[in-house]
Amino acid sequence: MSFLSELQAYSHPKLRHTTTRVTNFLGQIHRESKSEDGTFQISDRSTDSNGIFMIIDNSPDEKLHYVIDGVYIGSQDSAVNRAALNEFKITHIANVATGIRNAFPEQYEYLNIELLDTPETNIRNVFARTNEFIQQAIDNNGRVLIHCNAGISRSSSIVLAYLLEIHRMKYEDAYELLKKARSNIRPNDGFAKQLKEYAAEIAQRTENQPSTAS
Repeated sequence: MSFLSELQAYSHPKLRHTTTRVTNFLGQIHRESKSEDGTFQISDRSTDSNGIFMIIDNSPDEKLHYVIDGVYIGSQDSAVNRAALNEFKITHIANVATGIRNAFPEQYEYLNIELLDTPETNIRNVFARTNEFIQQAIDNNGRVLIHCNAGISRSSSIVLAYLLEIHRMKYEDAYELLKKARSNIRPNDGFAKQLKEYAAEIAQRTENQPSTAS
């Protein structure tokens, strides 16, 4: 039987049911499947960028979490919580979310870098810019909020990079400090790998610096 004949003989009922994995522009993942009536159904569970299933929580997450002097972390909800921004005397906001506009450009100085929360994103490319932005704000007696969409992966990676480079913290110590500040932080696997490589390079660079001892 020719290939064409095989195709013609194959009936629709013989086709197997399939589920499609879909990643949106935020890096969030869900599953789509086609029902008997021809419509597409989206599962009520999503997976994070590490492939772990989670229930989507749409409740507001408006709190600003203190990390270290001058540095706060939060979600996109915290970035529009004007009362809290004023309460904590925020002067600068690093917005590394996707699709989130600056809410109060007349009041705060912003740094905008759109990042996808996917392991393949090269987040190390922005560490120099974000570290400089954060440190310049602090040097001028300012306070910085770093936020992404959920306040879990991208913003935490930016804060960790700052702690590694500027405060010369070990990765484990920086992670523990940030985890205490905001318990649900979790850089995706790709970001965690890049941060550990970044920490190793900083340690190597520090080790190779000439001693200033007399």
